Amino acid sequence: MAGYSGTPLARKLGIRPGTRLLLVDAPEGLAIPERLLRKVARPR
Repeated sequence: MAGYSGTPLARKLGIRPGTRLLLVDAPEGLAIPERLLRKVARPR
């Protein structure tokens, strides 16, 4: 693919192992491996 650097997006964003992220309004088809997800209860 022309113009593709091959650098993973996580590295570009500075996301390291152990980093906590909050995805607000993430797109419906966002592919996140299940092993990386941590289910939390939403506040009522």
